[in-house]
Amino acid sequence: MFDSTKKEQMMSEKILAELMDAVIRFDGRRLVLENSLVSRTVDFFKGCPETVSFRRTDLDLEFADPEEPGSDLSFAGITPPGAYDVVFQRQEVTAKCVPAGWAEAAHLEAEVTLFEPVQQVRFRLTYFLYPGVPAVGVRAAILSRVMPNLYWSYRDEMRAANDFLPVEQRSGAVDGFRLAPGFAPERSLEPVARTDVHDDLLLDHPALPGEEFFRGNLLWCRKETGAGVLVLQESSPSSERRDWAEFDFEVRDRRLRSCVWNAAPWELSPGVEIESGRSVTILAADEVERDCRLKAYLRGRFPTAPETHVAMVNPWGCGRFRELVGEEFLRREIAAAAVCGAECYQIDDTWQQGEGLGRLINVNEHLTPAFWKISEERLHGTFAGLLPVAEQSGVELALWCAPSSNVEFRDWEEFREFLLDFHRRWNFRFFKIDGVKIRTCEAERNLEALLRSVREATGGRVYFNLDTTAGQRPGYFRMVEYGNIFLENRYVCHEWGLGYHPEKTLRSLWQLARVMRPQLLQVEIPSPSDIRRSFYEKKGMPQPDLYPVEYWAAIALFANPLLWFAPSTVPEEICGRIRPLLELWRRHRDTILGGEIYPVGAAPDGKALTGLVSTGGWLIAFRELGAPEAGEFALTHFPEAEGRRWRLAAGEGSAEPVPGGVSLRLPEFPRFALFQLEV
Repeated sequence: MFDSTKKEQMMSEKILAELMDAVIRFDGRRLVLENSLVSRTVDFFKGCPETVSFRRTDLDLEFADPEEPGSDLSFAGITPPGAYDVVFQRQEVTAKCVPAGWAEAAHLEAEVTLFEPVQQVRFRLTYFLYPGVPAVGVRAAILSRVMPNLYWSYRDEMRAANDFLPVEQRSGAVDGFRLAPGFAPERSLEPVARTDVHDDLLLDHPALPGEEFFRGNLLWCRKETGAGVLVLQESSPSSERRDWAEFDFEVRDRRLRSCVWNAAPWELSPGVEIESGRSVTILAADEVERDCRLKAYLRGRFPTAPETHVAMVNPWGCGRFRELVGEEFLRREIAAAAVCGAECYQIDDTWQQGEGLGRLINVNEHLTPAFWKISEERLHGTFAGLLPVAEQSGVELALWCAPSSNVEFRDWEEFREFLLDFHRRWNFRFFKIDGVKIRTCEAERNLEALLRSVREATGGRVYFNLDTTAGQRPGYFRMVEYGNIFLENRYVCHEWGLGYHPEKTLRSLWQLARVMRPQLLQVEIPSPSDIRRSFYEKKGMPQPDLYPVEYWAAIALFANPLLWFAPSTVPEEICGRIRPLLELWRRHRDTILGGEIYPVGAAPDGKALTGLVSTGGWLIAFRELGAPEAGEFALTHFPEAEGRRWRLAAGEGSAEPVPGGVSLRLPEFPRFALFQLEV
């Protein structure tokens, strides 16, 4: 808390909310959001928000330039303050303490309402402040009586007609400020979803000299001394957004703008408030602290409970589930899931009366409630026949479903009741959500209302697996308080698609671990017995079973293992080789996933000595086919491991402490080695 001397110096300010070391104050003009690490001051003297200070108080370092800061806020086609006779009016400022829950850690929120009388536009700004994290988040909302003053069309002739407008008026910013002298963009990072068609899931865009526009969910601006500003956008991946602009960030004359409205200008409608994504600014002393503070923020923003981390079977990966599904088959599957070491079996598409996902995404069928009745032909209209074998095997049942994206999820209340009924009647706790297309703000509102209302109604017990393989979907930083991410459809059994290969799956995990928490990912483990060798020959790819199946399974140990096969069709020998690793993961997942996970070693490329480290006290190393036998990993994000010894927990290899990291030797290749830090 703040000492009494400091409070006396702030007699003109009113404390609106406090929580631990965090406080929000307002003096009638300036809003101050402050904790023990960061202090941000937003001036509303002109009616609009202008950030005049953004400091790391513990470093005594200023990151914002108060000279000509300009408005932090704008929306495409809405005349900005200062133009013509447009002046924003601040109407109301409130703040509150939000207690910890399943959706988010305890934090403070301030809400500021602004009104512009000429256009009859109301903005609502919400600021988010967490104790002990040098970050401030902002979300905006707009309610307008007028449409944006733009020509909108995908035809170049009409888009070009907007060029006479300043870029601030052609693209909307949710947050921004003028960077202090010396700060400049260094790179943006663009996580990529639609994993059915993309193999590289993180694009690194180094900033070019003089570059002003950037794509991605993260932007890093820094000084030569190392200190920097990281801006995170909690929104869909860049390529899946609905914004009118073709960029996500702008930095011009050191004015940083975070364009995360994710709303097309034509979506404004009288009486309908549109909310943006959240823009979060993290101030860091250097790149290592940047990564650590990002993970700390994400831990509080999207908390995961131990009961959400499970080793799950999804049989769709066998490629034949539709033709195999039936009550007797599922009985065998559930029993076999236990033999493999899994604890949850997810019944995928074709359990229902309706024909399947293709009717929604290909035929555009209007799905009625009858579609989601349990199939009479395949399951006798009930799951009751599966419950005894599930109980006997100690395997929990989960379910696949697909809300109605082709009606913008307008039937979400009906769909909620279907999910709640299945949860109460059959005790389903995990639902995979597939077929999602968030093409409008209405669809986004409705889908989030569905997910939130189900979690609220069940006290957070129901948890979703959010498929990110196709469509327009929330991605890695949006809606993941409602569930984890079903990352990839990577098959070994088909003649089409990108195809599974352990090198590619490891690369995906390693890349994403740079910017997000792998605790939120489901990572697939197919079965070598399902391999269609002609596919790999045609693609010119090495056969995936050049890597042992234990290697395949080990890749998933620092995430949530997803057995991507039908276990009753897999040879016992393969299940017997996967099971010990899943049992190890189940024994130690609380410490593996309880720490923060960072990539170490070289980026996986088929020739790398690579791996991941968990600050819970775990290290996993992988020697790819073309990798050297020995090498060193720098453990800069885990200084507590300095000089300590590592014990081999699984695989083959040795690890010896060296200054700043660890020296590794994996004598066989391709191999993995899992180590636990000795107490």
